Amino acid sequence: MHKTNLLLTILCLNAFIIGFLPYPIRAAPITLAQQINDVMNAVDWNSCDSDVVHLSVIFKKATLSQYDDAIKSCAGSADWIGVIKTKRNAEVDDYNSATIDLYLKQGLTNQPMLSYLPQTYQNNYLVYHRYMLHGYKYAEQLSYEIEKWNKTAAYNDFSRIYDLAGRPFLYCNPITDSFGGSRRYYDECAETLGVFMKFSELDVSEASARANQVWEYINTYNWNEAEQYYPYIGTSGIVECEVAFHTIIGELYAFNNRTLPYMDRCTSDINYKLLQDGWASKLWSNYTIRHAETNPQLRLENTLNAFQVMHTYYPYPSFNSIMRDSFIQLLTGSPKAWQGLLQSGLYSDASKRFRWSSTGSYDNGATATGAMLLFLDGIIPSTGSLAIPLNDEYYEDTVRSFPASHFSFDYPNTLIKIPVLAGELKFQFGSTVTSYEFPENGIYEVDFNSDWSSITNATKFASLDPRFSYLVDSVSPALPTYTLTLPVAVGGTTSPPSGIYSYTASSTVQVTAVPNTDYQFNHWILDNSTVSSANPYTVLMSKNHTLEAVFTLVPPPLQLSITINPLSVTLYVSQSLTFTSRVGGGTAPYTYQWYLNSNPVSDATSSNWTFTPTTSGIYYVNLKVIDNDGRVVQSDTGRIQTQSIPVGGYSRPLTKPAENTASLPYTMFLAVLSSILCLIRHRQNKQFVLVKTRSGKPDRVPPP
Repeated sequence: MHKTNLLLTILCLNAFIIGFLPYPIRAAPITLAQQINDVMNAVDWNSCDSDVVHLSVIFKKATLSQYDDAIKSCAGSADWIGVIKTKRNAEVDDYNSATIDLYLKQGLTNQPMLSYLPQTYQNNYLVYHRYMLHGYKYAEQLSYEIEKWNKTAAYNDFSRIYDLAGRPFLYCNPITDSFGGSRRYYDECAETLGVFMKFSELDVSEASARANQVWEYINTYNWNEAEQYYPYIGTSGIVECEVAFHTIIGELYAFNNRTLPYMDRCTSDINYKLLQDGWASKLWSNYTIRHAETNPQLRLENTLNAFQVMHTYYPYPSFNSIMRDSFIQLLTGSPKAWQGLLQSGLYSDASKRFRWSSTGSYDNGATATGAMLLFLDGIIPSTGSLAIPLNDEYYEDTVRSFPASHFSFDYPNTLIKIPVLAGELKFQFGSTVTSYEFPENGIYEVDFNSDWSSITNATKFASLDPRFSYLVDSVSPALPTYTLTLPVAVGGTTSPPSGIYSYTASSTVQVTAVPNTDYQFNHWILDNSTVSSANPYTVLMSKNHTLEAVFTLVPPPLQLSITINPLSVTLYVSQSLTFTSRVGGGTAPYTYQWYLNSNPVSDATSSNWTFTPTTSGIYYVNLKVIDNDGRVVQSDTGRIQTQSIPVGGYSRPLTKPAENTASLPYTMFLAVLSSILCLIRHRQNKQFVLVKTRSGKPDRVPPP
């Protein structure tokens, strides 16, 4: 009896306390749909920020006419950049009005220019502000300020600066021909490419070739072949947060009729930074994108762009089955992506508001963007996927890829609108995951039941909008993947390092052998067969492979030795003599120094040396050699005795000529002739006798 009374007392007390609480208590955990609604309710949707207006239309919190208030507010504060930005946002959402045109004309008139480019950052044009380039189109449409907004002249200004820089840049001033910024793969490289892309969309014919030129530059200077990703600056190895890079490259791919060299590098880069190690991949920290490995600051807009890019590339052929599974695991694993976001430090559970970075304050625009990110996290691709338009016009653009004609989230009516590539998609807005098979591409309204746990209807009400570009037309079957195993090697390492890696079928992988000290690379063994001694080596991923680098010890060098020639000689003054040398052992290359009487001879640093004495005396010559490993050896000492030139000069020994066998018959003829002459002389001598004359001298006379 007492236990019953106690239980009733506790229940009554709980009811009394709950009745006086300032907010209702909700059973945990709440669903994703409820969480999105909580965040939406924390946003001031009456804001005149055109990005917030755009999201207010998506979340059914305002009508498109609110763009009129936004553009009027910008004009009232002389924010002419804001005027053109508001016009562009309204255009993306397919809205225009007389009010928009009225204030747009003021913007076109009052916007400061640098030659023919808009001044958007200090005294420069900043490549972030690509939406400003639509001003040239608006001037043509309104036939207003056409001379000022001359797109061809503006393109020529920008292109000239690019030629002067010889590389992408962050900002420029065509009046002073100045530019600034390094060659970061997103900020300068992709956004410079994006400027040329916008000029292409404005029908400046030369601009598309320039965009392709920048893409070649990026792949020459900003690609890490060994690990298959784009470092932030050149080949620095730094990984940073700007994954909207791939939206810009996707635009270029679509503009080139879906043919673009190096396109598969985009999926490799996405995999390296976002997928291959799940939440431990390079860019994630606490379930959100961090600024860099060297900077732990968390970024909301970069996180939205990361999920946008993974959704966009999911149907692309080289986004292979392993990448797709990894993306789905981020969305649905433990924690789910949306749950991790709420734990990240970018969200305040007390205020239900978001902030742009972990070092910033909670604000309206970030909260509206956080709601959009939660919306994306509720959609799981399968055999079908989202068809997100490719449209990046500002630094990490969070607006223009999500036109209100394609996306909406209507919480009271349990209704969403999404662009779809045909196939199955799954949804996790309710307490259980539900799915739907979409029969064809298009923009669909999807009705859920009251708790968002099942789909009651899905209706296609429009085709995909031809005003926008999409990466693909359908979800391609995922290409098979193969593994490349790089075993631990003795005597060296490889790049990539030892491990097991997955690659899409038909892709190529370059592996470099890196020997340790005292070792040298010898050859590669692929699948137990010796294949090459080339370094690096490229593997075609046609099946699972094992590639082993074989290193051998560097043989110790032979003892370093040196001889010179001659070692003893006598010369006359001014007579030249060349000394030669022979080096044995050691490690090439060698350095040489000749010495004369123990003193180094200036400029005598080659293997041979010519000496010309100027005075008589005795000279001593030797050679010192140092090999590449620092070993030193010295030759024996040569002795040179020199003497003065004698009166009348000195003779030189003649060199015995080589035998000439061609003169042999002539020589024999002379010998025979000589013999005959001797015989004749002998016969003549017999015809005379010697007699003594009166003077006593002998004389020859004929015989009697």
